[in-house]
Amino acid sequence: MDLERSPLTVDAQARETIKNFLRVGVPVTQALESAGVPRRTYKRWHDIAVAEVERLIAEGGDPEPHLAPYVEWLFEMEKAHSQGVTLQVTRIAKAGEDPDNWRANVWLLQRMSPRDFGDSVVPVEEAKRQPEPDLAGVVDLLTQRLDQITARRRKAIEATSRPIGA
Repeated sequence: MDLERSPLTVDAQARETIKNFLRVGVPVTQALESAGVPRRTYKRWHDIAVAEVERLIAEGGDPEPHLAPYVEWLFEMEKAHSQGVTLQVTRIAKAGEDPDNWRANVWLLQRMSPRDFGDSVVPVEEAKRQPEPDLAGVVDLLTQRLDQITARRRKAIEATSRPIGA
C-alpha cells in the first residue's frame, strides 16, 4: 500500500477548500478538483480509512499510527458532507412556506445523499401529474432520515474516538 501521499501531505488550505465546498453541497469530485486532489487519491484514502474503521469496530483498540491520519481525514470529510446535507434540509424547511422554492433543494439533496434521499425519485413527467406533496410530511421525513444518518455516523465516530495510545 502506497502511503507516501496521505491526507497529511495535502496542505491545510487544500483540506479546508474541500471541506468548505462539501459544507455547502458541492459534489466530492468538484470539491477535489478545486483543491487539486485527484479522485483516485481520494478513493484510495477513503478505502484505507474505511478498512481501518471497520477493523476498529470489529476488534476495538486504537487506529494503527500510520493509518490514524486517514481515519481522522475520513471523519473530517464525513462531517463536512453531513453539514452540507444539514444545510439543504434547513433550506427545505424554510422554503416549505413557498412551494415554488423547495424543489431545487430536494433535487440537490437527492444528489448529495442518494442512498438516504434518492429512493423516492419520481420521473419529472410523473411528478407533474401528481398532486402537490404535504410539505410538512416531507420535512418530517427528511428530518427522520437526517437523524438516522447522524446516529450511524455518531456510532462510528464513538467507536473510534478514543485518544490514540489511551
